[in-house]
Amino acid sequence: MSSEHYTSSMSLESLLQEPYNAYQQADYDILETALEDALHAVLDWNAVRHANKGHFEKAMASALKLILMYPNSASGYLHAGGIQAELCDYRQAARYYARGVAAGVQHPDLKARLEAAQRRRDGLIDPVDALPGEVISKIFEYAPEKRVLCTRLSKRWRAVLLNLPMWHTLDIRLINVASHGYWQQGLDHYLKPHLQRLFLRTNSKICLATSALNGAQCRNIQTIGTYHR
Repeated sequence: MSSEHYTSSMSLESLLQEPYNAYQQADYDILETALEDALHAVLDWNAVRHANKGHFEKAMASALKLILMYPNSASGYLHAGGIQAELCDYRQAARYYARGVAAGVQHPDLKARLEAAQRRRDGLIDPVDALPGEVISKIFEYAPEKRVLCTRLSKRWRAVLLNLPMWHTLDIRLINVASHGYWQQGLDHYLKPHLQRLFLRTNSKICLATSALNGAQCRNIQTIGTYHR
């Protein structure tokens, strides 16, 4: 048994001793209070233990239980905000700290952490606005499969990414598509004149893709790979 686990076990044992004594004496008012204190301590320990191991979902579950069951305690708000800050979600972190402040919880760290999270939240800059286009293009060279996904993050991301010269290669999947449909309009966004390498997976007529390439004036293609089934 590690020293940390031993200390926690001994502390928990001492916390449980009081409700046990109250039960033995049939003093149920003290028993109720003592059990509440013990449960608060267990949830507090679990939030810290899971967060330290990187198990943020479990840590968050303990933090939310603390908020629900002990709304006048700062522990739940501090843990929940801290976990979200660790995940760099400063908007959510500020919300949890603000809930604690709004609930009237008195704790020296609560307002300070709220203000810190708000500063981090308001200071965040969208990468597509902060980074030069050539840097963004270079980043996607290492993860080309994420390009299309990132165009769906926001209108701003879509506008910026589709206008960058990083669409030299493209992997298109046209499985069970109609001869005409919305897929053509969506595909047109990604077909650029500087496209050089194309890999096509389809079970439709190749002419569907070639007509789209012709319409987008993709005249610099050097390689086309196909998988037809």
